Amino acid sequence: MLYRWFDDPERAREPYSPKDHPTISASYVADLRASSGRYPNDRRIHDFIAILTRRSTEFATLWSTADVGVRRSGQHAIRHRTLGAIELECAALLNETGRQRLVWYTPRIGGTAVTQLQMLSAVGDQFSATARHDAPQPTWQVRS
Repeated sequence: MLYRWFDDPERAREPYSPKDHPTISASYVADLRASSGRYPNDRRIHDFIAILTRRSTEFATLWSTADVGVRRSGQHAIRHRTLGAIELECAALLNETGRQRLVWYTPRIGGTAVTQLQMLSAVGDQFSATARHDAPQPTWQVRS
């Protein structure tokens, strides 16, 4: 998702409100910097950062700020074409090495998300191409 966020922003960011894009971008970059700090000798991470720096001026600018952070929770408003903005809480649980992350979403308390999520069974999953299995895959490759 991070790669697509910066390499194919029109498609990857479609479900999110444009006002949230800067915050999400900064969060992704700060989290990647934390990962690169945990694994300073991991060539794949360095290659990934180099590729994104070349492909995205937004990424390069944010990377140069040197902000570090681990994404563990946050609020998201996912835009659905039929149901509108679905307000969700996001939480992430990292394993002890930080290499795996379990992410789950729950409806915001007091909002309309519960009803909207129930309505998904009637209107279908129409979030965006980024959620489809036939969506284009990134063209970059990282050496093992």
